[in-house]
Amino acid sequence: MRIRVQIAAAVITSLVAGLASLAVVMVAARQSDAAGEAQRRAQVTAHEVAGLLTLTQEYARYAEPRAAQQWHQRHATIVQTLGDGRAGSIDSVAFTELGQVVTALPPLFHNLESLPSAADGFAARRKEMLVDQLLTSTQAMSDFAYQWFLDASEVKARADEQFRIVAFFVPGVLLVFICGVALLVRQRVLVPLTRLDAAARALGAGDMGHRIGSTERNELGDLARQFDAMSAALTESRERLQRSEQQLRAVTDNMPALIAYVNREQRYEFANQRYLDWWHTDPASMVGRHMREMLSPEVYEGKVRARIEEALAGRRVQWSSSSRRSGSERHYQIDYIPDVAADGGVRGCYAMMVDITERHEAETRLAASEQRLLDLLNSIPAMVGYFDMEERCQYANDAGLKSNGLERSQIPGLSLRAALGDANYAQHEPYVHEVLQGRRARFQGKLPFQGRTAYFQAHLIPDRIDGGAQRGFYVMTFDVTAMKEAQFEQARVEGRLRAIADNLPVLISYIDQDQRYRFVNRTFREWMGIDPAAALGRHKSELMPGTPYEQRVPYLRRALAGERVTFELETELLGVTRYLQSTYIPDIQPDGRVVGVYMLSTDVSALKKVEMQLSELVRVDTLTGLANRYQFNEVLPMALRRGERAGTGVALMFLDVDHFKQINDTHGHLVGDQVLQQFAERLRQCVRTTDTVARLAGDEFMVLLEGLGSETEPELVAQKILDTMAAPLVLDGGERLQLGTSVGVAYCAPGKSLLSVVELMAHADKALYVAKRAGRNTYRFAQEMA
Repeated sequence: MRIRVQIAAAVITSLVAGLASLAVVMVAARQSDAAGEAQRRAQVTAHEVAGLLTLTQEYARYAEPRAAQQWHQRHATIVQTLGDGRAGSIDSVAFTELGQVVTALPPLFHNLESLPSAADGFAARRKEMLVDQLLTSTQAMSDFAYQWFLDASEVKARADEQFRIVAFFVPGVLLVFICGVALLVRQRVLVPLTRLDAAARALGAGDMGHRIGSTERNELGDLARQFDAMSAALTESRERLQRSEQQLRAVTDNMPALIAYVNREQRYEFANQRYLDWWHTDPASMVGRHMREMLSPEVYEGKVRARIEEALAGRRVQWSSSSRRSGSERHYQIDYIPDVAADGGVRGCYAMMVDITERHEAETRLAASEQRLLDLLNSIPAMVGYFDMEERCQYANDAGLKSNGLERSQIPGLSLRAALGDANYAQHEPYVHEVLQGRRARFQGKLPFQGRTAYFQAHLIPDRIDGGAQRGFYVMTFDVTAMKEAQFEQARVEGRLRAIADNLPVLISYIDQDQRYRFVNRTFREWMGIDPAAALGRHKSELMPGTPYEQRVPYLRRALAGERVTFELETELLGVTRYLQSTYIPDIQPDGRVVGVYMLSTDVSALKKVEMQLSELVRVDTLTGLANRYQFNEVLPMALRRGERAGTGVALMFLDVDHFKQINDTHGHLVGDQVLQQFAERLRQCVRTTDTVARLAGDEFMVLLEGLGSETEPELVAQKILDTMAAPLVLDGGERLQLGTSVGVAYCAPGKSLLSVVELMAHADKALYVAKRAGRNTYRFAQEMA
C-alpha cells in the first residue's frame, strides 16, 4: 500500500476515532443531563401533587370557587410538566401510570363541581364517593411521582458512572492512535529515508555497485528501486561509453576515407586504419608525430602547411589533389575542419581525405551529357533561354537566337526586354514578376509575323538551388499558331452545335462521372431559372435538390454503369409542373470506361394532359360526375384489401330511385337526367370524402363505406340518405317532385373474412330487392352478412 495512503488512512482513522469519542462523551453527558432533568421534574410534580391533594380536601369541605380555580391551575401545571418532551426521556413505568391518573382526574373533579350545594341523601353519598375517588387518585399520583423520582435518580446515577468511564477511556484511545501513527511514520518513512541517504553517500564516493534492494511496494520503495536503477544505468552508461569508443574506432576504420585529428601543434592524436590500407602506415605510429614527419617536404610545404594553419585559425578548408596509388591515377578531396571549443578557441583540426576518383569521372561524363543536352535544346522546335534575377540572358538556344536575329556573342548581359522588343516584352512582363517570386507562369500571346498573326505559348520556370534560393528562370516559347487555328475552327463548329442545341425545345446537358455539369443548353435557363454558365462545374444535386434529384439517382447510376435509360417523371420547376421524358446516354470511351452521361429531357406535359383527360373520361360518369362502373370495379377490390389489412369493416350500398321509370315516362328524359344529377349530388353530401359513390347504369347507384367499426355506422348513413332524399326536388320549371330511394346494404364486420367482390355485390343487390319488397323508400341489410 502507498505510504501517503497509509498515513492518510491513519490520520483519518484517528480523526474518526476522536470524533467518535467526542460523540460518545456528548451522548453520555446528554444522558446524564436528561436524567437530572427528569429527577428535577419528578420533584416538582410531587410538590404539585401534594398541593393538589390539599386543594381537593379543601374544596370537598367548603366548596369554594377559589379552591376549584387553584385546583385546575395546579392540575394544568402537572399536565404541562408531564407533557414536556424531556420529562419522559427515561424509561419509567411510574411516569406512564402517573400520566394516566392525571388524565383521569379532571372528569371526576368536574362531576364534583357539578353537584348542587343543597344536597339530599343521594347527592351527599355521591359527593363522598367522588371525593374518595379524587383523594385516592391524588394519593396514587403522589406515589407514582415519588417512584418516578426514584427511577430518575437511579438512571442519573448510571449515567454519571458511564460518563466517568467514557471520560477516562477516550484519552487512552486517542493516545493509542497517536502512538500508532508515530510508529507508522518511523517504520514507513524514517527508516527507508535513512537507507536512501546511506546509498546516496556511497554513490557519491564512487561505489557504483551499492544497491538498496528494497522490496517495499510504496513511494519510498519505488524511490529506492529507481535509485538502484539509476546506479545500474550509470554503470551501464560507463560501459556504453567504452563500447561507443570502440564502435567509433570500428566505424572510422571502415570508412572509405583517411580520418585523422591534429592538435594545435600539428601533431597527430588519432588516425584510422585506412592509413595502413592506403599508404602502408601504421596509425598507432602516427600518434604524437608532427605532420612534417609523415609527409614529404614538397607535399607539406607546397600544399599542406598553409591550409592546415588556416584551419587551425578557425576556418574550414577544402581542396583537391591527385596522386598515383596502386598503379593508377587517383583524385582526392581533402577537408580540414577546425575543432572549436565552447569559448571559441580552436583545440585542433579534423583531417579527412576522400577518394573522389569515381566522382571526378562522373563529372567528366556529366560535362559530356551537358553538351548533349545543349545539342538537344538546339534541335527542339521551341525557343529556350535562361535569365538571371536581373533579367539578363545567360543562355539561348539556336531557335531563340534565330527568331530574335541575334548572335551568340551578343547573349552575355543582354536584357529580356532588349531580346524580345518592347511590344513582346509587355506581354511577358506580368508573368516575369510571377516567376521572379518563385512561381511558375504560363500564358499565351500573339504578335504580327510575316504579314499574319502568329500565336505563341510561353512557359516561365524558376531555377532554384538545393537550399531553395532562386538564382534565375527559364523561358521556353512554343509556336502554337497551327493549334490556335485548329481551336478557332473547333470553336466555330461548337458554336454552330450550341446554336442548334440552344434553339431546340429540349433540355440538353452533360455531366461527368462526379455528376458535375460540363454542358447545358439555353433551355436550362428557361426551365430552371439558372444561367448555363453558372451551372457548369456544379453538382446535379445542387441545381435539382431534394426529391427531383432523388427520383433520378437510380437512372443516373444505371447510365453511369453503361446503360441507356429512358423514363418519365413529373417535376415542378419554377412553380410549373412539367411531365418530362428523359433519356440518359452514357459517354463510353474506346477502352470501355464511362466518363459521363448525355441527358436529354423533353416536356411531354401536353401529351400527358390529354392522356389524363382520356383516362378521366373512361373512369367518370359524364352525367353525374360520379365514378362509373369501370372506376368502381377498380376501387372496390382495393378497399376490401385495405379493410382486411387494417381490421376495419366495409359496407356496400346498392341504391336506385324509386319509380324512376314513371318519372321518365311522365316528365321526359330531360327531367329524368335532372333527377339523376340531383340524386347523385345528395348522395355525395351524405358520405365522407374518403367514401366512394358511383353510378353503375340508369338509376342504379353504389356507395362504398370504408374504415367502419360496427354495423351501426352504415345504418346511420342509410338513414341519412333516406332523410336527405325525402326533401322535394325542385325542377328547372319550378315544379316540385317527391323522390324516394331503396337501399340494400351488405356489411362485412371487422376481422371477418371478406367475401369476393362478386359475392359482396350480390348480397347488396339481394338486400335492395328485400327493401323494395318492403314497400320502397327504406333500407335493408343482407342478413347473412350481418
